[in-house]
Amino acid sequence: MDDSTTLTVSWRRLDADPGVEMITLRNVEGGTTADGCSIAVDEEGPWIFRYHVDIDDGWRTRGAWLESTTPAETKQLVLEADGEGAWKRDGERAEELDGCLDVDFGGSIFTNTLVIRRLELAIGDSAELDVAWIGPADLDLSVVGQRYVHVGPANGSAGRYTYRSLGSETEYLLSVDALGLVIDYEGIAERIFEQSGTA
Repeated sequence: MDDSTTLTVSWRRLDADPGVEMITLRNVEGGTTADGCSIAVDEEGPWIFRYHVDIDDGWRTRGAWLESTTPAETKQLVLEADGEGAWKRDGERAEELDGCLDVDFGGSIFTNTLVIRRLELAIGDSAELDVAWIGPADLDLSVVGQRYVHVGPANGSAGRYTYRSLGSETEYLLSVDALGLVIDYEGIAERIFEQSGTA
């Protein structure tokens, strides 16, 4: 993507029926913005999750606006980050997130890209990190440990990564394109749409 290009991508969820996510990425001065929406019906019932993320040129999260709508209520959350591991939640210091450089939205396929692009792991390399995790239905916020391993390209993808939430034995395989956007997320989602445009 150059400075005048937008990119819109959509995924179909394989683990929620129905379930879909759409994002639009825009290059802006000093980084990238992502505007997205996920809609799903899962064990918690139906929810709509909207988000805007500000990302610096090192792919560190600098801010996020989040809104969740369920049959019961609509909630909003605003996060700010200095890119060095300090955060604010709705304008107040959030010390519980100290050290996190990334956000991860439950129910979102896009936020895996933030870690993949920021780390730029060489093939065979791995990393363990803490992320600020937000639940899509209730906007609950917690710190979650994760592990990524770059296992190399295959089947036309630019890269493949294994992903696991620390404390869980379940590991997933993600295939990504040259921009680090997921093509296939094993058992979770598959890309169904991609379109570039002019900002």
